[in-house]
Amino acid sequence: MAAVIEDSHKNVEVRRALQPLVTLGADLGLAVLGISHFTKGTAGRDPVERVTGSLAFGALPRVVMAAAKANGDGERRIFCRAKSNIGLDTGGWEYRLVLTDVPGAPNVTVVRTEWGDALEGNARELLADAEAVENSDDASEWKRDRTRLKAAAQWLRELLSKGGLMVKDIETEANAAGYAWRLIRDAKDELRINPQKAGYAKGWQWNLPEDDVHAPKEDDVTAPSEEPAPDKAFTEDAVTSPWCGESTSPSASSSSNEGADLPWRWLLTYADGHTRLVNYVGVGGVTREEVLAQFSDAVGPPGLRRCAR
Repeated sequence: MAAVIEDSHKNVEVRRALQPLVTLGADLGLAVLGISHFTKGTAGRDPVERVTGSLAFGALPRVVMAAAKANGDGERRIFCRAKSNIGLDTGGWEYRLVLTDVPGAPNVTVVRTEWGDALEGNARELLADAEAVENSDDASEWKRDRTRLKAAAQWLRELLSKGGLMVKDIETEANAAGYAWRLIRDAKDELRINPQKAGYAKGWQWNLPEDDVHAPKEDDVTAPSEEPAPDKAFTEDAVTSPWCGESTSPSASSSSNEGADLPWRWLLTYADGHTRLVNYVGVGGVTREEVLAQFSDAVGPPGLRRCAR
């Protein structure tokens, strides 16, 4: 929003910048209307969290409305309540934009809103239905892309959780982890990261937004994040070029490792091409199925190789 001249990704600065508008509206009895957009690649998430910039843009207003054009349904659009502190916060309406001649002015054409049926449900469900991909092949591809993006966002959030890093260092880490740089740039947008100049000669730095430094939100990612049980503990190393044996398919038979007191190293290869190098440091044996269950993502189990340490 143009009303914020400071960092629009920082909660405190956004609230401070918008407070004069809040005061003006209260003093004059006016409704103040702000218009923004959803961050790209956020379909399916809480609509208030999808607003570009700091979460303050959605948290400060009394009412947040959302609009979307339905995929594969001509000119159908929806307008729904995403949040309301002063009334109902569910439901909405269908509408279409229609070209109309102005009476008495034959050469003037304008666009008017033609309202349709009332809608029931919360904004997240209504938007998900409107933004759904109709073609099954496209839907599958969309789901795979979203899974890759969320996994990359999880990786990037963990990388920056202890503080900002220079872009060149992030790119080095991404290459080592097997992520394409284009995917990491999309993950930057997913996390609402605003690049900042670190110094005249130092280049650019990425930092997590002020309201995203803490623990990941429940719906942000689908990459595995659960802590392993104490007797099935793993650690993870940077992927270099370890020697590995033959590939083990995910459907390979389950059998405990011989010499289970030895630490085993596993190279995991996922459907999107990225790899992870993990070590089993637990007590007792571990089966291939246990390794796959620990590190499978939403697309499915990775390819598995047991490597020398």
